[in-house]
Amino acid sequence: MSAAALAIGIDVGSTNVKVVALAADGSLAAHRRRPLATNDRPPICEQEPEEIWDAVLSGVAECVAEATIDAPVVGVAPLVTIGVTSQYSSTVPVGPGGTPAGPLVMWRDRRGTEACHELLGTPGLFELWVERHGIPPIGGGLGLAHLLHLSAEDPGGQTRFVEVMDGITARLTGRVTATRHSMFTSQLCDNRSPQDVSRAYDPDLLAASGIDPARLPPLVAPDEPVGTVTADLAARLGVDPASNVAPGINDTGAVALATGAEKPRQGGVIAGVSIGTTSVLVTSMDHKAEDLDHEILTMPAPDIGYLVMAENGLGGRVPEAMLALLDGADEMGETRFAGAEAALASTEPGAGGVLGLPWLDGSMAPSGSSTARGGFIGVSLSTTRAQLIRATFEGVAHNLAWLLRHVEAFIGAPVDEIRLTGGGAQVAGWPQIIADVLNRPVRVVAEPGLAAARSAALRARHLGSGSDEWSPTPAATSASLQPNLEARGVYERQQQAFERAFDALIPVLELLNP
Repeated sequence: MSAAALAIGIDVGSTNVKVVALAADGSLAAHRRRPLATNDRPPICEQEPEEIWDAVLSGVAECVAEATIDAPVVGVAPLVTIGVTSQYSSTVPVGPGGTPAGPLVMWRDRRGTEACHELLGTPGLFELWVERHGIPPIGGGLGLAHLLHLSAEDPGGQTRFVEVMDGITARLTGRVTATRHSMFTSQLCDNRSPQDVSRAYDPDLLAASGIDPARLPPLVAPDEPVGTVTADLAARLGVDPASNVAPGINDTGAVALATGAEKPRQGGVIAGVSIGTTSVLVTSMDHKAEDLDHEILTMPAPDIGYLVMAENGLGGRVPEAMLALLDGADEMGETRFAGAEAALASTEPGAGGVLGLPWLDGSMAPSGSSTARGGFIGVSLSTTRAQLIRATFEGVAHNLAWLLRHVEAFIGAPVDEIRLTGGGAQVAGWPQIIADVLNRPVRVVAEPGLAAARSAALRARHLGSGSDEWSPTPAATSASLQPNLEARGVYERQQQAFERAFDALIPVLELLNP
């Protein structure tokens, strides 16, 4: 089998598409980023699939052209492997070959929630879903709610409902597929066996949901390429038509691979934390489990085993929004984060007694609430703008520290090291705040904003190689940032205040946001 010249990684996030091209030695040969628009009209939250597809095509074509500009044989299309990761619990209806037949229904779209609640009214279904899958049919943006909504909108239709990552692999190869991992939030797979890579949906869950299995993508094994790039696309992208495309993985899986948190380590427990639009904490576990009270549970890993799924809520989007409000601006600019870095450098831990509350769009793990909202507590006449900025970044870290304690109880072991990815990891000063607030050593993964795309590319290269064994190598990390012991007293008090504030404010926020 010929070795691929390049490994291409595609990361479709909530706000942008990122593409990377990796050389044979794993080094970054090229990368591109394209912003995405969102139609957010609660309870509707949608994106345009063709905009995503155009961003993918242009990003891949430009990365291939740049990475091969010095190729020894001019005019010969390189053999590549392509891996895709994406936001998940985001559903798009597609026709044959993956052509979209409607808007992408995003993870923040709440349609279908009432249909899920009707399922919960049937005796025994709550227990069935928890036993087989892990998550009961609660709606709230999960894929099952989207499937029920889309099925009701188009009963008897011919489209299939796929996740973003699987929609991209389908358009690249002309073959519509999915895996138990990529369809996790459809809540229609039996997740009880860590070794099970079943190519069938659970018949009892299907029957209970009423969803026609013909509307779902066929399940395939996670360790085999979906297929090769279609001839027309190969010419458009400038790649050899024999180039393989790997099964898609969700962005939590990509974070686990990027940080080395996908399986237990003899030297201690590693947790990967991604701060992009949202904050996600991920580590590994050897069996299916769930803590529904704190919204922590396991999901099938991209290949074999389980990942701990702990969605903390909005992350990097919080300082973006708060900085825009403080500056009276509608859009977030790169220069504003430069100002934020200066504010972090010029202020002391604890932000002068100001607490930033990050729940701008409700809260998730470890305590879910659709009515929770953000703001500041402790503002006085002496509070400065820089302290408000610092409190915003500290608030996201306090939310992670709250979650970390419950994740450690869930896995039955302390986390020894945090590895940080995502665009938020690039904000100077924020990784140190996270180390101080969580009281854990923190390492930042190299090129953290591209880490998810990079891990998708490396996984695709492995699957295209035909090798039986794979131990993914995380990108190099920074030196370990040790917690600042002098700040512990301040942050321990702030953490107690943060968690008590949530409980105290929920009744107030329910009145403000019924």
